Formats: sequence, C-alpha cells, structure tokens
Amino acid sequence: MHNLSPSRIFFLLFAAAVSLAGCATVHPNKLSTIPNCLEQNRQVTYRLDIEMIEKQATEVPLWMQLDAKPREASGHGSGTIIHESGYILTSAHVVKEKGWKGKVTITVAVRGQPQAVTLEGTVMAIDTKKDLAVVQVNQRFPFAGTIAQPGELQDGEAVYNVGYPFDFGEMIGRGHVMRQDYVPSGDMSERGTTLLLDISDGSGTSGSAILSENTGKIVGVMMAYTFRRDGPDMPPMVVRVAVPVEKIRSFLDENGIPYHSSPPGTPVCE
Repeated sequence: MHNLSPSRIFFLLFAAAVSLAGCATVHPNKLSTIPNCLEQNRQVTYRLDIEMIEKQATEVPLWMQLDAKPREASGHGSGTIIHESGYILTSAHVVKEKGWKGKVTITVAVRGQPQAVTLEGTVMAIDTKKDLAVVQVNQRFPFAGTIAQPGELQDGEAVYNVGYPFDFGEMIGRGHVMRQDYVPSGDMSERGTTLLLDISDGSGTSGSAILSENTGKIVGVMMAYTFRRDGPDMPPMVVRVAVPVEKIRSFLDENGIPYHSSPPGTPVCE
C-alpha cells in the first residue's frame, strides 16, 4: 500500500470532481436558452382586436327586418398567420359569432410600429365545438407558421407561445406538455379531447399558437385555463388548455383552408 501525500490526495479529488462535472454537462440541444424559430414565430403572431357589425339574418320575412338592429360583436385575442395570403388562425371565442361568415374589422398590432394597423377581413371558417376560427385579411405576409404532423408532439416536450395578454403587449410563455388527449369529466364531444400545458400567461392569449421548442411548429392553439383547488387550505393548480394539432388540421381540411406542413421532426426555420 502506497502512502499518498496531502497534495497528491488533493490533486486526485480535484481531478475526480472535474470528471464528474463533465459527466453532468447538458448537451446544448437538450436545454436551449432560446426556443427554436422564436424570431420567425414572433413575426407571424398578432394581437387581434375584432369588431363586427352585420345586419340580422335574412331567413325572416322582410317586414320583420324593417326595425332590425345590426348585430354587433367584438373580441380580443391572439392569432397566427398560417398562409401568406392572409389566413389567420385563432380561437372561435375570440371571433364570438357562431356560424359567422361576414366582414370584420381587425386591429392588428405589428411589432416595430408605434400604432396598430386596422385591416378588413372575413371570417372564413368557425367551429365553436373545436373552438377554432380562421380570418382572412386583405394583406399578404412574407411567410407563415407551419402546422405539425399528427403524433409529432411528445408528452413532456418543451413548448412556448407568443401572445398579447391584457395590455402588456407581446409576451412569450414557456412550459411543457403535461398531458395529451385529456377528456374532462368523461366528455367525449368534439370539445372534450384537449392538450394540457403549464404555460403561464393571461387573458388575451386565446388563439395564440402553441409551438414546439424543438421544431418551431404549431402543435396546438391556446383555448382556456382550468383552475382547481381541493380545499381552502390547499394551493391552487392552474393548467392551460389547448386545442391539439389533430383537431386543427381536420378543421382546416374540412373548410379548405390552405396551410403549411413539413415532415415530422424537421425544424421550420433556418
């Protein structure tokens, strides 16, 4: 047995510590400081302030329409460009009107401009059960978001969104997929199957795209939040609820809305 000097023992312990520290190093792809495609997705996300006015439906006799007042509706939320020709994907409850296919005025907050821009638009499709809507505005855009493939999202995957909560302006939320295919209270209706997330944000982010941190693709649309507390002495649990990509794609396909897609796992930005 060899006798080791104190200096020799210190050197060996230091070398072991360095070796262990190296084993604990996280690969850059496993823990990124900035989500993939963030800048590009910021440029295709907009604040939506919607004002709609249209006369009542014409199914009733003409004499009953003489004193009819125009229908009015308004909404605030977020939306994402899904095609360069001006198609914006958002939530149905942002657009408000069930089965609406009329002209709308949309105030769009554009990054880098001091004032929001008002655009004319048309509600091209709406589904209150899925809580999805598409509005087309009279403006072309340089590029658009990309819809993920069904089954591409994984449990526990890191995600983020870009939205416009309250009056804070643009804000970025980050979190993880807590659960897929969640059906609250056994409800098997179209609204039942949802995506649960731990993103923290506020009112006004409804309609914002849920984006994969790995690929930058749209994997869901923010819909609502659920607040749970088991008792007065128990801390509350707040979970964000989103529409999964399977519903998004079926909604767009059913209504003939153009959108972009790409093979599973491939990033959508440079």
